[in-house]
Amino acid sequence: MLTITNGRVWTREGLRKGNLVIENGRIKELRPQGAATGDVLDAKGAIVSPGFIDIHIHGTAGHAADGGVEAVQGMATALVQHGVTSFLPSIAALPLSVMGQAVADIHAAQIQQPLDAANILGCHLEAPFLNPVRKGAQNEDHMVPPTIENFETMQTVPDTIRHITIAPELPGAQKLARYIRTHYPAITISCGHSDADIDIMTAAAEWGFSHVTHLFNGMNPLHHRNPGVAGTALWSPWYTVEIIADNVHLHPAILALVARCKPGCLLVTDAIEAAGLPDGEYSLGDKKLTVRNGRATMGPDTIAGSTLSLNKGVANMTQHVPIHHAIAMASLHPARLLKEAHRGHLDPGAWADICIMDDNCNVQATLVSGRPVYRA
Repeated sequence: MLTITNGRVWTREGLRKGNLVIENGRIKELRPQGAATGDVLDAKGAIVSPGFIDIHIHGTAGHAADGGVEAVQGMATALVQHGVTSFLPSIAALPLSVMGQAVADIHAAQIQQPLDAANILGCHLEAPFLNPVRKGAQNEDHMVPPTIENFETMQTVPDTIRHITIAPELPGAQKLARYIRTHYPAITISCGHSDADIDIMTAAAEWGFSHVTHLFNGMNPLHHRNPGVAGTALWSPWYTVEIIADNVHLHPAILALVARCKPGCLLVTDAIEAAGLPDGEYSLGDKKLTVRNGRATMGPDTIAGSTLSLNKGVANMTQHVPIHHAIAMASLHPARLLKEAHRGHLDPGAWADICIMDDNCNVQATLVSGRPVYRA
């Protein structure tokens, strides 16, 4: 048994002083502050938060999600220093066979899960069923129609694809979404890199779409007479949304707006292999990009992922919402999206995936299933 003492423990209602008791890798209870028996970890007044869950991340610390088994394991090992205890490696647009191999590699990395690392929960396919008009940094050459055959070509191993982004206006999107919903109900279907209007977005909710990938980025701009993807997502109760809170992809005022309209929104990084590394030349999929002052671009104008860490995203959101809400956006809300009932919170019975951090969200320690895997 391990007790985290002297912490301000996250709850849905706010931070609460107390001792968090862990047994057999799971949360046992939150007790009033006082003497503790067994092994003790002194939080020294820091915030004791659920571990963060990043559902949209292409790479970090020189490792890429499509770089093979060791690269994915490298991501898992690096992410714990940012309080991330679970994640979905995200695959950008590549040839179908290459994407299928990346899915298999992520599955193998999941089977050979490093002990002192974040949980690999499966993968996110951000491509290839995207609208070239809203391609962003994705490679248009590898975008293909959303057909069942193309999808199954990438489904090289079972139960690894957990999340997929599709432009719902593309011919075949309705049939594919209904197929996924029927045959793979564990996969969440998201709208992204899309030019859909409000009518298509409303219909897509019936087909199985329930989420929007990096809101405002890679989609038609908000218009007062044609709400499009972003307007429909902000207005409707059918869609959850994710945002990249790096103050580059979205202006701080937009972050505040989204938090007001969609209090259940998720924080993601959309980070690339350059995250945590110096400025220079890097890749996303098979396209080259440049990082200058931490900003990743292809050419002069196209933002190409981010160099954000999730704890920094949480810190940025605390300028707009109370810190326990910002923490929920990076833990509880993504866990709900993925139907991971025992992650993203600190209720009794939950996995003891924990981030201990100061008031500026600098990570002091990370635990996965009750095991300390990182100390600052």
